[in-house]
Amino acid sequence: MFEGSWRNECGAEIHLLQYGEAISGTCTPSRAELVAPCRGRILVGSAEGELIGFVTSSSAPGTVTSWTGRLLQAPDLTKPEIYLVYHVVERVTNDLDISRSKEVGSAVFCKYE
Repeated sequence: MFEGSWRNECGAEIHLLQYGEAISGTCTPSRAELVAPCRGRILVGSAEGELIGFVTSSSAPGTVTSWTGRLLQAPDLTKPEIYLVYHVVERVTNDLDISRSKEVGSAVFCKYE
């Protein structure tokens, strides 16, 4: 259901492989988000029905991004879309620092392959 290549309007891409409920793949940021030379980040997660969740490292050192979303295959859409919310956090050294979020947002990825 989720397997394939997906791109958002900014040019970020996710390439997903699905085996049962297991999800793996890569996430490549858009050119505007690049801090280092372009390279995909490994992602791992799971999917159940139309729901998906995965984590990946971020381009900034010491950060991790978690993604949660829903697949939409409405009749008025020409291609399936994944509506995702994401949460970027820094690596923390104690329990009190866990609330330090770097970024929270959303993205829509359309299947292109």
